[in-house]
Amino acid sequence: MRGLYCPSNDSFLNLLRPMFAHLDSLFWIVDCQMGPVRSGWIYESVEHERIFEELHVKVPAFDSKSTRLWRPGSFSRIGHVLYFDEWSYFVGFNSTESDAVARATRIGCPSFTPEWYASLEREGELFMVHVDEWWEYYTAHEELFSQIQALTSWREITLRQNDEGRPKII
Repeated sequence: MRGLYCPSNDSFLNLLRPMFAHLDSLFWIVDCQMGPVRSGWIYESVEHERIFEELHVKVPAFDSKSTRLWRPGSFSRIGHVLYFDEWSYFVGFNSTESDAVARATRIGCPSFTPEWYASLEREGELFMVHVDEWWEYYTAHEELFSQIQALTSWREITLRQNDEGRPKII
């Protein structure tokens, strides 16, 4: 698995704008404590609440967590109100509606263990992390890595095993 580092607080929707159609076609596991949609927008109207609920697929494995599964097309519907706090996680994958819950369950919530990265490589396409003032992108496929890398001169991240057998970024 290869990764890229991008110093920016901008939205990934702007940073990866040429790939928007592809990104918007994926299911997304989103884990974000304080977002990525402001509660003020959600509860501004009954219509916004309805839209927000329509974006999600219930995944029993994510109950009692800050993790939700978003449907394809969600970004085109509410991309204008997304915001990103520190440690926002997005895992995109291609799936049918009937297999999306099972696939999301197999990928699971980001845990940064070797097993989790292996499940991402088998089941996912793209893992994005927003940290304070930067983004990291990890792709499961070389073609997607090349597409993202071609957008700018971002720095490649090399995953190596630390002494405990966990990946570390160097």
